[in-house]
Amino acid sequence: MRAVIFDFDGVLVDSETLHFRAQRDALLTAGVSIEKEEYYRHYLAFDDRGAIRIALERHGRPSDRARVEALAQIKAQRYAELLPAVPFFAGARELVRALAPEHPLGVASGALHREIDAILTAGGLRDAFTAIVGADDVGSTKPHPEPYLTAAPRSAWSSRIRCRASPPPAPRE
Repeated sequence: MRAVIFDFDGVLVDSETLHFRAQRDALLTAGVSIEKEEYYRHYLAFDDRGAIRIALERHGRPSDRARVEALAQIKAQRYAELLPAVPFFAGARELVRALAPEHPLGVASGALHREIDAILTAGGLRDAFTAIVGADDVGSTKPHPEPYLTAAPRSAWSSRIRCRASPPPAPRE
């Protein structure tokens, strides 16, 4: 194995409940109410802006760029308030610490770069990663391969990704 590029939310940290809460709170300001099941079924696989746009469209609300951006900012602020409560999955820290001395480690995520940095720093793992690629670092977010392909050269890895740890995409209708 040459390197390991991890997804972040749902793989290293159990942050999806906090993302749901922040997304729900942001959408409520636009008159859109979502439940946890709807979030996991329809929005989980998307970055914040994509999830907000789709939620607005599904609920018959305008989804212009300015509205989506404003709601994404509200969501980011609310999520930042919740960040101290983000737990790492059992064994995640140990796995990272075991792999880091022998393999370059990266994160390719739909989360924002600053959120990933903050959580890894708080968890004492930031120095274990040589590349972090968040949704705000690329033009196309997951499930598109650009985040993974961007992480590889940032760490001088081979562009052939050998290992990918990522939750499965949400089912599409």
